[in-house]
Amino acid sequence: MKTKVLLFGQLAEAAAPEMEIFDVRDTDQLVQEINKRFPALSSMHYRIAVNKNLITENTTITNTTTVALLPAFSGG
Repeated sequence: MKTKVLLFGQLAEAAAPEMEIFDVRDTDQLVQEINKRFPALSSMHYRIAVNKNLITENTTITNTTTVALLPAFSGG
């Protein structure tokens, strides 16, 4: 199974703007795999969106899931 991951802002600069991760079942496993590939991301704060919805807990990933890692941001 392949999961498309989009990264934005400083996350994209530290890793890549887009990547594919294979054989993960949920967002916890996805984050572990990303941190293995790009150790710099493990110390960065970010939010996770699954299919354009921000999540706050571990979420199941399917073949059609798109995940986005969003850096900390503020409005004003």
